[in-house]
Amino acid sequence: MYTVDESLPNSIRAFMGTLFRVLGTIVVIAYATPIFLSVVLPMAVVYVLVQRFYVATSRQ
Repeated sequence: MYTVDESLPNSIRAFMGTLFRVLGTIVVIAYATPIFLSVVLPMAVVYVLVQRFYVATSRQ
């Protein structure tokens, strides 16, 4: 019960803080260097495709 009551909210708070910092950093970089988005978006698509392939093959 300790984990649910004490540890989990702190972990979620830390995760959300980190998530917003990363998103804020990406927004600032994209604003300063618009070509950044043309590189990052295809990389994100490739990352998702590789991840799906890896998960599917690692289950076998």
